[in-house]
Amino acid sequence: MSKDSDTAVKKSLKNFERDFIKTGREVFEEKCRLKSLSISPSLDFALNGGLLEGTWVQIVGKAKTGKAQPLGSIVYTPSGPVKMSDIKQGDKVCTPDGKSAKILKIYPQGVKEVYKVTFNDNTSAFCCKDHLWKVAKNNGKNEYVVLSLEEILRKGLKYHDRNKWKIQLTEPVKFNRRQLGIKPYILGCLIGDGGLTHGTPMISSADEEILDEFRSYCDSIGAKLRHRSNYDYAISYGADHKKKENLLTKELRNLKLMGCNSHQKFIPEDYKYSDYLDRLDLARGLMDTDGFNDKGKTGEYTTVSKQLSKDVMELLQSLGYKVKIKMRETKCDGKRFLSYRLHISGNDISNIFSLTRKKFDKKRIKPKLFRSIKSVEQVASEECQCIELDSKDHLYLTDNFIVTHNTSTILQIAANAQAEGRNVVYLDAEGRIKKYNLCGVKGLDLDKMQLIQSDGNTILTAEMFLNALEEKIKAPENEGALFIIDSLSSLIPAKELEGYVSGDFRPGLPKILSNFCKRMGQVVPKTKAIIIGIHHLISTQSSMPGSKQWTADGGVKIGYQYDTMMQVSHSKDWIDDNGNRIGQEINWKILTSSQGTDKTNAISYFRFNHGLDNVEEIVALGDDFGIFNKKGAWYYMNFLENYKEEIGEQMLLDLQEKKYGFQGKAKLCSFLNDNPSVVKVIEKEMKEFLV
Repeated sequence: MSKDSDTAVKKSLKNFERDFIKTGREVFEEKCRLKSLSISPSLDFALNGGLLEGTWVQIVGKAKTGKAQPLGSIVYTPSGPVKMSDIKQGDKVCTPDGKSAKILKIYPQGVKEVYKVTFNDNTSAFCCKDHLWKVAKNNGKNEYVVLSLEEILRKGLKYHDRNKWKIQLTEPVKFNRRQLGIKPYILGCLIGDGGLTHGTPMISSADEEILDEFRSYCDSIGAKLRHRSNYDYAISYGADHKKKENLLTKELRNLKLMGCNSHQKFIPEDYKYSDYLDRLDLARGLMDTDGFNDKGKTGEYTTVSKQLSKDVMELLQSLGYKVKIKMRETKCDGKRFLSYRLHISGNDISNIFSLTRKKFDKKRIKPKLFRSIKSVEQVASEECQCIELDSKDHLYLTDNFIVTHNTSTILQIAANAQAEGRNVVYLDAEGRIKKYNLCGVKGLDLDKMQLIQSDGNTILTAEMFLNALEEKIKAPENEGALFIIDSLSSLIPAKELEGYVSGDFRPGLPKILSNFCKRMGQVVPKTKAIIIGIHHLISTQSSMPGSKQWTADGGVKIGYQYDTMMQVSHSKDWIDDNGNRIGQEINWKILTSSQGTDKTNAISYFRFNHGLDNVEEIVALGDDFGIFNKKGAWYYMNFLENYKEEIGEQMLLDLQEKKYGFQGKAKLCSFLNDNPSVVKVIEKEMKEFLV
């Protein structure tokens, strides 16, 4: 080796040692200079200080836990009813405001205990115990709140003399219009007073208004309404009938109605689930023939067909009416058989009649109708799932048109990061971040938050999302920034997007994520970035028959990258002293922490339209640590005597008058919310408990 070459090698080695090799002391001092990002008091204590700069964080939980219904439950869509098991992401479902909403996500819940919820009209729906219902107390008021079935049961189902809880009726349901071969009003009359057992359809009526409708309809199909006897009329083509096909007869045969007697009649599906005007015309034909209007107060419909009674009930319920079926024994021509009487209530009974003699101007003047919960009983354990809707209240229509219910914590962490001067970059891979998410966290500065998401015209692949994230992580202005991936399971590899495979299988996603994590593994600590990856727990078959195990999605290898792993074990509604649902109580498991603790638990409180409630957590922690001298319902803070400088002399005097005591947690929380200086003192006391 020449002298020049030897000098070059030594120079290269010197540069290498200076740039890449450090002593253990130097690295230790660098790590000590890293700061922690606060989440909330309880989580900070569980993590031994918060989320450390330069680390990867995994937040995982079963997606949208709760709000589950059995797979056999009916969900109404604009195309009609479908089973819960058959709906897909992107489908639309009917909502109680007479509109529809898109299904954003479907979340399998595994086997759950199922309860039958029965209402005062004898309709029922099936759900799990943590399913949400929009209910109001049956006390003359309409103050609706969202409660889980478990909360409803805990508060009791009955007043002394009546059912305690009510739900709203739906507005007329929005179904798509279907191609119908027979005018709906005509079909309704034929089902009511029609004779369909002969070769020619018959109608029996003494009402000229009905007969005029049939004459007009016969003209439209080239037929004639011919009088046979008494009040019976045939729809035929007369002497020339052999040369012409009876279009009405043909259509009735296609609908499988021709040949049905009174006990066999039913409403064909296309007519039952067509649009509002078609269904209203059908209902008017049925009610003009076999219906009764009690001067606009209530209505009745009578039939001897069990199937028709169910069909008419479903039809009227879809129009926004409340229907209850009662059976009775009827005698006719010496024969005894069951008949079915439908008792109909609604805000405008006369609207479902068109005959002048059956219409009344009187409308309901009482408060709007509702259904009340009559009973709840556990029936079985079944596979369940829940759906998330793109709507404000998440309500949808299930069996018998019963109205039922279907990120913010991460955004709270984002607000905390902004408060510390950190940039926030949010990868909205799910595309479901909504206005109520962004407005529901106090202190979140939307102008300083960067969102990466598809714009509708350009669908971002997993590779595009991760490349954009890499650029943001390496950008000098984003040193110490917070990066959120919501969620890894929603990233779509290019091959899947291009349609090279079908189904839900994600080709190569675990490998794409693994490569990205390895590539960024050396970059993140240097840029002091904090990366939060949101995962969903997915079920895998267990070795035990009939049971399941849950694992985080995204592949096995990605789990090795995380320094901190947090799991939502479960959450439940947070109820105030007045029984109102004001937020959620979230239970966490800390599986591992970059700060040196693991396998601990924490509870955080998310208050709606506010975010994580630090005061609530501080009071809970202070109680656990014995910081408060608690006696019965009273909380005493005598330790504040030592913090005159921090809280001020006047505050100290005021507290002395109260003997440093507050009766009840609500009063203590109210005081702390108004006095942040006292909160800081309590936090200072708590820091002594950190490891």
